[in-house]
Amino acid sequence: MSVRREQTAENATACDRGGPMTHVLMLHRVMPNQPTAFSLPSCYRLRGTALTPEEFGRVLETGPFRALDEVVDALSRGEPPPPGQVLTFDDGYREWGEVVAPRLEEQGHRATFFVCPAFLSEAKEAHPVDVFYWLLDHAECPRFECPLPDGTLVQGSLESQEGKSTLVTGALKRFVVRGERAQVREVLRELAQALRIEVPDGLAKTLYPSERELEGLASAGHLLGGHGVSHQHLPVLSKAEAALEISNALAWVARLSGGHPAPFAYPDGAFDPATEHRVAQAGATCALTCVPGAVTRESALFRLPREFVTPWHPRVAVPPAPSGGAA
Repeated sequence: MSVRREQTAENATACDRGGPMTHVLMLHRVMPNQPTAFSLPSCYRLRGTALTPEEFGRVLETGPFRALDEVVDALSRGEPPPPGQVLTFDDGYREWGEVVAPRLEEQGHRATFFVCPAFLSEAKEAHPVDVFYWLLDHAECPRFECPLPDGTLVQGSLESQEGKSTLVTGALKRFVVRGERAQVREVLRELAQALRIEVPDGLAKTLYPSERELEGLASAGHLLGGHGVSHQHLPVLSKAEAALEISNALAWVARLSGGHPAPFAYPDGAFDPATEHRVAQAGATCALTCVPGAVTRESALFRLPREFVTPWHPRVAVPPAPSGGAA
C-alpha cells in the first residue's frame, strides 16, 4: 500500500473512532545536511528544526493537505475539521522562498508561514538563537568556557556529536532563548571569543527573507501568521509588553498580506490563559501551540495542537526495506 493510501486509511480509521481529525505539522528549515565545524551536523539538524529537501519531499507525500483557514472555519462553526494535514512553518528563513514555495507550487499545496520581524533580512542583527547556532557551527576551537550573568560557568565541547547536542539543548541555549537581550548579546560576544570566531556582518541578510519575499508568499496564496515581534516568551513579559508583541505582530502581518485576518503561533510554544486572551482580543483567528496532538471538533481555537516535524518524525523517516522472500 502506498504512503498516501496508508494515510487515507489512517484518516478513515480516525473518523470511525470519534470524528475527523486534522494534524497540524510544524516545520522550520529545509536545507542540505552538510557537515559543519569539526565534521559535526549543524545545530539546526541536531535540534530537529532542519529537514533536507529530500525529507521535505517525503512529508509532501503524506497528504491530503488542508489550508489552516479551512480548519479554523470549521471549528468556528462548531463542525469537525476536514481530515488531513496542515503545513505550517515558524520564524522565517530564506529557503522558504527559494526551496519550499516552489515545491509547494509544484504540488498545489498551501502552507501557513508564522513570521516575525526578528527574522528579516532587513534586521540589524540576527536573532540570538541563530547567532548562537552560527558560532557553534563555525567554531575554530572545539572546547570553551563561558560565564553566565549569574556566575555560572558553562563548559562546552564540540569534539563529539553528543557534546554539541548538549549545547543545543542545555543551560547555555536556554539562557540565549530566555535571557535579557542585552545580557545575551554580551554572553554571545564572550562565546565568540572563546570559540575564536567572529559573527559576520550581514548574517541576518544571509539567513532571513525580506519583507518583499514574505509578501510574495502571501501573493502566491499562502497564509501569513503572527509570531510575535521579537520572538520572546510571552507569559514572562509584562502585560503591556506582551500586548504590544502580539498586536504589533498581527498588524505587521496584516500589512504584508493585504489585510487578511491572521492566525498566531506562540513563540517557542510558550502560553498561558492570559496570553490566550490577549491573542484573541488582538483579533487573531486562532493560536497554535507546540503541544502535540490532533485537532478535533473539541479543540480550543487558541490552543490548537501541532506536531513538531523533525528528521526522525514518522512522516520523514524512511521505512525499512522489505525482507527477502517470495515476491
